[in-house]
Amino acid sequence: MNEKQLSMFDFDEEYSLYSLIQNDFLPDEYNEIEYKSGKYGFPKELWKTYSAFANTNTGIIVIGVNDRRGVYTVEGLTEEQLVKYKKQFWDDCNNPNTVSINLLKNEDIKVVEIQQKKLLAIRVPFARRTERPVYLTRNPFGNTYKRNHEGDYRCTDDEVKRMLADSSTELKRDSLMLENYDMDDLDAVSIRQFRQLFSSTRTGHPWLALEDKELLKKLGAYRIDRKTKQEGITLAGLLMFGKAGSGVDKIMTGWQESHWRRPFLELESQPDRVKLTLPMFSVIPEQVLSELSSFFEDVSHLSPDELTALSFCQIEGSISNHRLQYVLNLHSSDITGMLKKLCAEDYLESDNNGRWTIYKLKQNTDLSGGKVASSGKVATFGNVDDNQLDEGKRLASSGEKVASSEKKVASSGDMPEFYGKNKKWEELERIVLELCKDDYIKKEELAVQLGKSENYVRNKILPRLLKNGKICKRFPYTHNHPGQGYKTNENYAEEL
Repeated sequence: MNEKQLSMFDFDEEYSLYSLIQNDFLPDEYNEIEYKSGKYGFPKELWKTYSAFANTNTGIIVIGVNDRRGVYTVEGLTEEQLVKYKKQFWDDCNNPNTVSINLLKNEDIKVVEIQQKKLLAIRVPFARRTERPVYLTRNPFGNTYKRNHEGDYRCTDDEVKRMLADSSTELKRDSLMLENYDMDDLDAVSIRQFRQLFSSTRTGHPWLALEDKELLKKLGAYRIDRKTKQEGITLAGLLMFGKAGSGVDKIMTGWQESHWRRPFLELESQPDRVKLTLPMFSVIPEQVLSELSSFFEDVSHLSPDELTALSFCQIEGSISNHRLQYVLNLHSSDITGMLKKLCAEDYLESDNNGRWTIYKLKQNTDLSGGKVASSGKVATFGNVDDNQLDEGKRLASSGEKVASSEKKVASSGDMPEFYGKNKKWEELERIVLELCKDDYIKKEELAVQLGKSENYVRNKILPRLLKNGKICKRFPYTHNHPGQGYKTNENYAEEL
């Protein structure tokens, strides 16, 4: 099988079907090639394929090749058949009782030769939106076809209705050709950004290989009038890519500044069109943005990719280059450079483990709830120093009973009257809510303040209060965050 890339957009390209046939090569039938036998007369089934190609994509019909279960036999056509079939094709193509519209120019039909036999090749162009549906006879319902792989399939009534609605007079204004406007009136940056957006959505699509003008033709932003041969940009093209509007550039900038999900392109085949989808929701939860703003003085100057990296680090606890490759539309080397920059600016810290390096948020601020000491009622319980925290951890790990802890600290005189005492749940709940009323408190601190073990606080007290919605987490998306703290919800804090 010849591995050359086929292109149906130009009959005269080096690797077009025409040149391949001249090289004694017949590609298999697929969504852009159809073979018909002309041995016993003009193939009337050709018109179904004509309709399917016109409604779906550009395609070529080759008359003179017999296809039996994927085995192609080059039968060829006589000179008499070539003349007769050409005339019959043009007669039927211009007859509304046969097909709704003639889309072809004289150069769209060629005689090609293979194995010393002549074939008739007919290039059917992709119909413009305002020309679809292309259908047989005078009734579009039941007589409109589409191309899927190597077959022609009848469109449903709903598909026909959508095409009819899409070709309405109101939408024809988009295809209006503007006088005295040309490619110089379009913004090259906007076209380039459109290509990048299209490439990220449909990698490897044949339209990406086209020059700007040919791409704009496919999009309906530039067209050539078949009758007058006049060509130029359309109203839709000027609105989308014009220098005054610079539509793509403004859209991308606006969406980035709002931290919304990146706009993306979709190719629809029923009817066939390019649709730009503009999601108006953030990829970064507001809670996460709020948390990042509490860590660092200002994150507004960060790029969308940098902010996304920090957000994923906050949500998941850590990030890596490999993880971000599934999130960002960046090359791995670009991601490495971005991560190093965030480390240099004290947003991240790494474990310097080569290609397996893990990055975490750099703790520039006091996440231990240092404000507790200066906050209202909690301050009356005394400042919590590092020794007390260490003592709380030691008691928790040693598994000693609360009673023994009570004896050790009772003589200090610094702890509240409820320290270490057994309380009914209602009273214990009120005390915890009071402690957490004004700021986020870590579980280690609660254990010290209550005279309870850390395990008891973590497994008995906090889950129940969280379940009842009476307290909330400082980092709701990162349960094991080293700076995790708990605060009384506003509704319950007002009742205290």
